[in-house]
Amino acid sequence: MNTGFVWMRPTGPTTWFLDHFWGAADTAAEWISRFRDLNHTTVLDFGCGDGATALGLVLRHGIEEAVGVDINPSFTHLLTKASHEISINALPENLAFFHITPGECLASRFCPDVIISWSVFEHVDPAVLPAIAKDFWGMLPEAGLVFLQVHPLYYSPFGSHLLQYITDPWAHLFLDDEELWQKLVSSTQVVEAVFQDSAYDAVTILERKRFLWREYLSLNRLTKEALLQFFLDVGFRLVGGRRMTTDLPIPQQLLRQYPRSALETLGVEILLQKSES
Repeated sequence: MNTGFVWMRPTGPTTWFLDHFWGAADTAAEWISRFRDLNHTTVLDFGCGDGATALGLVLRHGIEEAVGVDINPSFTHLLTKASHEISINALPENLAFFHITPGECLASRFCPDVIISWSVFEHVDPAVLPAIAKDFWGMLPEAGLVFLQVHPLYYSPFGSHLLQYITDPWAHLFLDDEELWQKLVSSTQVVEAVFQDSAYDAVTILERKRFLWREYLSLNRLTKEALLQFFLDVGFRLVGGRRMTTDLPIPQQLLRQYPRSALETLGVEILLQKSES
């Protein structure tokens, strides 16, 4: 429940944790609040990562209860990060996290009012997306909501997720994987502070680049339309959304190879609702 405590966003350089505790939580809450009273809403954060978004929803937006699930249990370090970033000494009692296995059916374990997912579905194998969409449907009550955010999308200027080291727009579409890897390895670009406390901190620069490369190889290359269709196919209806686009000029060579809409779409926010009718 909302305790009435007013959280003041710190000034100065941001961090991975604060970007999610503030930015991601604020965005998710804004969409959810269009349909529900946050103080009487339970949320499941699918692919919750370190748990900062779920924590922000509980502490700053008064979500009744939040559960985070992920195949990687990085949320076990949440209290350590939160104590450093926002000076708390215990996690809220209405916040819980669970380590799940890939493809695990969640409908028999959880029954939230809302499911959120922040920058997760660009890494999910399209072969299992129909089952995940069906599982989401099974977890939710009538009129339950799904909020999806993906940024950046693969075909966008920096959709490789390698921007910390490769700043050439659409480099991953111009270069093959070997050329892209060599460009990544040879880059002397300095990593911004926002990435210093992410899942791959406290490692060498080469190890960090190898982590990012694995992330790049895991990208499924889905477009906004393709991702949305998986959820429409099981019965969800689109009730809200936002498409972020680039102002960068798109090279003609790419326009001859890929749809303009895919190249210019940086990311999306999608709000879906379960409806039996």
